[in-house]
Amino acid sequence: MSTVSLCMIVKDEEELLDKCLSSAADIVDEIVIVTTGNFPKTREIAEKYTDKIYGFEWIHDFSAARNFSFSHAAKEWILWLDADDYLREIDRENLRKLKTELSDDADVVNCRYNYSIDGAGKPTFFFDIPRLVKNDGRPRWCDPIHEFMELRGKGIKSDFEVCHGRVHTGNIERNVRIFEHMLLTGKEFSARNMYYYGRELLSVGRKEESAEWLEKFLDRGDGWVEDKIAACSMLGEIYTGDESLKALFRSFIYDALRPKICCAIGEKFLDSGNAGTAVFWYEMAMTVSPAKNGFIEIDYSEYIPAIQLCVCHWRLGDMVKSEEYNEMAAKFNPNSDAVATNRKLFAEQKQKL
Repeated sequence: MSTVSLCMIVKDEEELLDKCLSSAADIVDEIVIVTTGNFPKTREIAEKYTDKIYGFEWIHDFSAARNFSFSHAAKEWILWLDADDYLREIDRENLRKLKTELSDDADVVNCRYNYSIDGAGKPTFFFDIPRLVKNDGRPRWCDPIHEFMELRGKGIKSDFEVCHGRVHTGNIERNVRIFEHMLLTGKEFSARNMYYYGRELLSVGRKEESAEWLEKFLDRGDGWVEDKIAACSMLGEIYTGDESLKALFRSFIYDALRPKICCAIGEKFLDSGNAGTAVFWYEMAMTVSPAKNGFIEIDYSEYIPAIQLCVCHWRLGDMVKSEEYNEMAAKFNPNSDAVATNRKLFAEQKQKL
């Protein structure tokens, strides 16, 4: 059976850390915790699970902190988690099984990350990322912010999954500050850096600067295709009128239609009063396939187009189709407030007939 070190970097995580560690502690063979600040309650929780706790002076660089945590790992494989991650029981069992099956020729294990889960426990936003790597003693992590692992050797896919459990967003202002620190210190931005900086600027409401960096990213020509499509989606949010539609249509250059782009185009036509054309695009969103190797936001293939088609057909005067799509939306999201509101509206209309 292979041995595994769990390596983590934490700061102020007293609300989440115990859930994370309790879900993995009895499966891994050691736990390495690196703290990037002085938070006694977080450290107290960590001490319940391990004595391998190390301080790391924050230098505006997540990769440096993660590589420092990896440098203290003593086992054959390294598993990394964030404090807001956790393992479900099925994933605990799959991880146990994985430890018995890891072969010497494998170097990286990719697994699904369920980043968003609805009230019924259904993952609605997920993607594959490397979670376990063979411990070769060399630094793995690159980029100070939105860090990624340099992958070496043979990769395999596992049924083991990780769930994200944070209910509030991360520190977006901090992320912007890290990018600005990179600029001030003269770091040359990669295409990936440009994309993420533009995304973070949009998140804090700096739309003009965001558009400038996203356009720079697209004009470079390199970069991941999914980032290019996402950049078009964000430019569609920033721009208005025809420029917004042009930005969304630009995504067609890079790859096949994506459900999220179809929904965005549908929304533009619906907002402009053209419900008939909006129907085409929302129906298209339910037809086209999500990216095979990208970020899967399942709501844009299911619930969102269904509930919007309910609105479209209502505006077109077809209450029967409108109600059908509302019930379809209910199957995708049984707890939807919009579905409940629509049901009341349909009941009121039927009473008037």
